[in-house]
Amino acid sequence: MWDWLARGVQGLVDAGAKYTEYRHFIDGLLQDRSEPEVLVALREKVLAMGDGEYVLFRMVLAQAIQQAEAQVRQLEDRGWGSSHEDRMARMLAQIQSGQGPEEDQPLAQARLLHQNLQHCLQIADALRSDPSARQQLDAYLARFETAPDAAPSTSPRQAPAPEDCIDLSGMPIDASREELFAWLQQVFEEERRKGRFDPVREQALSNLMHRLGRVIRRDAAQEREFETGEPDLAALRADLQDRMAQVAELRDMIDEVRPLVRDIRTVPPLPEGSRLARVAGLLSEVQEHLMGAINVKTVGHQAELDALTQIYVQLAGIINRIRRGQGDGVDADAWLVSLEHDSLRSLIHRLRLFERRGHLMLARPIWSGWSVKPDVNFLLYAGPHETGERVRATAAAIGLEVSAGHQPGTDPAFNRWKEAQRAGIAVFDLSERDPQVFYQLGQVYALGTEVLLLCRAGVVVPFDVAQDLVVYEDMADLEAKLPVALDAVLFGIQTRSMGTHLRATLEYCRRIAEASEHAAGDGNIAVVIGQMQEAVGRPLAFRAALEQFLGQLGNDALHILQPRWPASYPDPGRPRCFIVMPFDPDLALTQAVYKSLDERLRAAGVEPVRGDIAEGQDIIQSIWDETTRASHVVVDLTSFNPNVCLELGMADTLGRRVLLIGAAGTEKALFPVIAKRRCHVYDEDYAEDAAFSALVDSLIRSVHSQARV
Repeated sequence: MWDWLARGVQGLVDAGAKYTEYRHFIDGLLQDRSEPEVLVALREKVLAMGDGEYVLFRMVLAQAIQQAEAQVRQLEDRGWGSSHEDRMARMLAQIQSGQGPEEDQPLAQARLLHQNLQHCLQIADALRSDPSARQQLDAYLARFETAPDAAPSTSPRQAPAPEDCIDLSGMPIDASREELFAWLQQVFEEERRKGRFDPVREQALSNLMHRLGRVIRRDAAQEREFETGEPDLAALRADLQDRMAQVAELRDMIDEVRPLVRDIRTVPPLPEGSRLARVAGLLSEVQEHLMGAINVKTVGHQAELDALTQIYVQLAGIINRIRRGQGDGVDADAWLVSLEHDSLRSLIHRLRLFERRGHLMLARPIWSGWSVKPDVNFLLYAGPHETGERVRATAAAIGLEVSAGHQPGTDPAFNRWKEAQRAGIAVFDLSERDPQVFYQLGQVYALGTEVLLLCRAGVVVPFDVAQDLVVYEDMADLEAKLPVALDAVLFGIQTRSMGTHLRATLEYCRRIAEASEHAAGDGNIAVVIGQMQEAVGRPLAFRAALEQFLGQLGNDALHILQPRWPASYPDPGRPRCFIVMPFDPDLALTQAVYKSLDERLRAAGVEPVRGDIAEGQDIIQSIWDETTRASHVVVDLTSFNPNVCLELGMADTLGRRVLLIGAAGTEKALFPVIAKRRCHVYDEDYAEDAAFSALVDSLIRSVHSQARV
């Protein structure tokens, strides 16, 4: 016994020493080091750890992130004051002076530290879980090794501008608005003298600059007027109204610039019909969307606005690189593929996650194992073999890896689930109405993956699939349309933010913690839930706390999803069962079984919800909502209705308890990914079938006794 106790004490001592070591490493990681030095140190440390050591290291790093975030919040609160009157006075002062609070410099440093620590965690996770991430990091660091004379610095280095690129390196950082506008006017005049602008655009930009200058000069004059005397309340109110009008005018100007950003006329222009021109056009649409989001401030917190602005700046830089070309003798298509493979697709993926930031959801997929991080260069395909060959050829030409599909010796259900998780985009051909294709469509909808849907002309898709289809006549027509359609999905945003819906996920986490023996009495989990409560209106901070919650809980069955639609969860106080089946009048037996189920469930105090009468204007979203709200789902596979198969894919991804039923013979035709599951069958004598009656009784007991947690 004493030996066991001694070993336990020694283990605690060792863990404490490791904790201290990791904390010192993290504290010193970002101190006076260049970016390559930080990355090299992080790589060597993380890759030298065992699995147990990395779990502890990750916990220490996550705690450092939480402390940095708390510091940011403290500085933000200090800058605004604690009372309503303090905040209003501070707001008026900022409006008048244009100055931030005195803590702006410490606040900026705290935000930068928080952001850098988050990046370190993302890089560390990628290095541990993805061998390709190590190769990408090595390739990135190799660029710095080719320039040994470069002075190490933790600040960004400004590369000299190419001859055909506008040089913005001289932009004053700590300048007044008047000084910044004067510099901008100087750059504009210099570019105009060089003949860089399209003549029509030159006039439009000249008018815009004139109006912008007028607003800035008027604003500066008002500030000087206030400095000369003590304004009364009426003057303050008038000034506030005038400044609000100026803000509205500036936003109008931004709206006028958006079409110019969307369709910049370069000199010389990009080759008409080229992939460069097509991708540049698609990215300009994304850039316009970002500009509008920043302009109307659709994000609710400074950290989110900073993240969105960072994406915008990076995207603008990439678009600029595409438009200015890479010089003579360079294969433009190959250069573009390299650019998108290494950075562009990852940037677009970040934007997609940002758009779905308010859809964060916890799920228990029916397949075991840790979640797989998306690979932006991996494409999931499902559909006819002939179409698949065209998809593979088109994807290979732009550096995309395509899923292998069935692999001998592997479980098809588990294999396809891992491929679905890994996919950056998915391409499905619905022409043959293959039930497995629709099942996988349900999976990727639940995962939030961008999807390209194909269909041969003349085939009727049995329901609204929530997006447009690419319809093709034959394989030649498909080959012509596929490159354009694939680019539209690669560089488009199919899901726009539907607001923040995180309170439901917070309450679900509370229920999980209450039901978990591991969480009982764990003070750390209580602290993390408190952080989630504080961050419920800030999705980026909420996700960091949610990841910490799962780490503390130690439950690898729970996965974080960012689905296409917002999250909902079963209500433990409202027993609910979602019933999906082919509601076809010709299937009289199936309709009779539904009626029997409906009556039995209602009589037992369970609310049955029919799949074809789910509330809502958007059919697929209504089905999603009902699936998320139900703890149990009855799926009737009779005739393998595509709609039913899609709903089954959603339910399995969420981890809802599913009961598979079907008319006699259904169990012999199950498609590959569900072939090993049990399907309970019924026939004309179902009412007298004791086994079927017992099955319904078991379902009712399960709904009542097991709230889905």
